[in-house]
Amino acid sequence: MPGSGARWRVAALLALGLTLFGPRAEAAGDAHVTCVQGQLSALGFDPGPIDGQSGPRTRGALRDWLETRDAGARRVFETLPPFDNRSSVGWCREIGLADPEAAKLMPSVNPPRILIGPAVHPDIADHVLTAYQEAEEFLERRYGVKLASQVSIIVATEVEAWHRLIDQAGTMKLQSWAAVRARGKRDCDTEFGLGASASRDGLSFCGTTLALKEPGLADLYRMVLSVTMTHEVVHHAQREFSYDKVARWVHNPDAVRPRMGPAWMVEGTAQ
Repeated sequence: MPGSGARWRVAALLALGLTLFGPRAEAAGDAHVTCVQGQLSALGFDPGPIDGQSGPRTRGALRDWLETRDAGARRVFETLPPFDNRSSVGWCREIGLADPEAAKLMPSVNPPRILIGPAVHPDIADHVLTAYQEAEEFLERRYGVKLASQVSIIVATEVEAWHRLIDQAGTMKLQSWAAVRARGKRDCDTEFGLGASASRDGLSFCGTTLALKEPGLADLYRMVLSVTMTHEVVHHAQREFSYDKVARWVHNPDAVRPRMGPAWMVEGTAQ
């Protein structure tokens, strides 16, 4: 994708400036509901206002669109949960895969947003974007995994900055505040100097390694970050394909399995 690296870097810098110096923008609704509404409108079906709210007009337009598909084309949609805010990420992705015009409206066509903490080494931001692009392209090329979300990537060196950026990015919204605080402490205070996490709408990296400047270790840092990025992008895909119900796997695997999908959606796969 010629020129994509430069385009991503410009978008990242714009996002960074807006994040650090501007007020937090409140979303009008779920981005993936908005995606489906825009897709339906582009395909000639009226979902009502494109507001990110999964109301009856959107569901009606979705039913009308499905009726235009043959039985084979409808089969994949019959495996999805009923359309709502949580499942909309799957509907957005599958409608995009079914029609090139709809594919243009998936949030994932936009480069990831990157939010950088104050002590992070400046070279890290550029490599984070490169590592994400390489991981995303690998999953699609090797396994046919296409993501629907525009990912926000948090990069910080300590827990206070991590929490500020998580709040500004609006990620991890489907997790409790206690769980988010525990995740921040685990990732930022790790003895290995780098911790990472994935959610349906974001990735985060935290630790002292991201502030180190020793030139002789630069290649090692890049390798570790690349491996960690690929691991977390797989987790992001797992959460997206399972509608962020990964936590329930531990509590009730038999009930969750039909919604979770194939056996590759486990920790060992990312490892």
